[in-house]
Amino acid sequence: MPLRLIEGQSAPGDPITVDLASDDLASAQDFYGPLFDWEFEDVAEHLWATKGRRLAAGFGVMEALDLARSRWWLCLAAPDLDEMTERAVSLGGDVSGRTDLGGLGHAAVLEDPAGASAVLWQPRKLEPGALGAAHGGLVWAELITDDPSRVAAFYEGMFDVAAVPVRDRGTGSGPSGAVNLERKELEVPRAMAGIVPASGAARGGAAGARWRPYFQVDDLDVFRDQVTELGGEVTDERVSASRRRTAVVTDPQGAEFGVVEGMASKQVEHEET
Repeated sequence: MPLRLIEGQSAPGDPITVDLASDDLASAQDFYGPLFDWEFEDVAEHLWATKGRRLAAGFGVMEALDLARSRWWLCLAAPDLDEMTERAVSLGGDVSGRTDLGGLGHAAVLEDPAGASAVLWQPRKLEPGALGAAHGGLVWAELITDDPSRVAAFYEGMFDVAAVPVRDRGTGSGPSGAVNLERKELEVPRAMAGIVPASGAARGGAAGARWRPYFQVDDLDVFRDQVTELGGEVTDERVSASRRRTAVVTDPQGAEFGVVEGMASKQVEHEET
């Protein structure tokens, strides 16, 4: 996702981080640490994955919200959690499981009308700043759902954004019906997340309506080999509508995530067929 023009200021609905819920956080560290060059530190009785003194992800912060399976939680900014809760319900969604995270703030589970869930997070303090566009940094998030137009209206009302159709840039890979949720920041349009029809989404290890986070990688070919060596699985590779190489990965505990090859990496030499 494009960098915010004003760092550290998050509008409602902006993805601010992701958190891994797993029943084996030690094994998760063994997988993600070498894969993304992350280091881990205890913060307020929780675990931060960091790189270069920047926050890449959380581990176990949200695990009280859902222990049914290992998964990545996308954490969306909620500057006023009470107001966002009321808005979600009025638009046909649901908010449950409100949790006090101590010094980290408050969080709750947002479920949209199609059943996809994410975290609404009203942080008290979020330090260090997000890693962003670097190897192992969160750079995009997409919602996979059967009816993008139906849930797009929900998120437009929820976060005061516009659902803008994704235009294929000649790769033949843009799924029909996909939209980006955009807002203007200093009069510059910024896509905060995408919504992709399940029928056209990249294949992954999970099923149903869900949010999928994407991390940047320096070299997708090298990364693919590392995933296999560490016990994970690459389930799909393709070229995005913006001509960037992407892949979907399932970690050893079954949690799904995506990766995007960085713009500084080797250029795409072929188009998806």
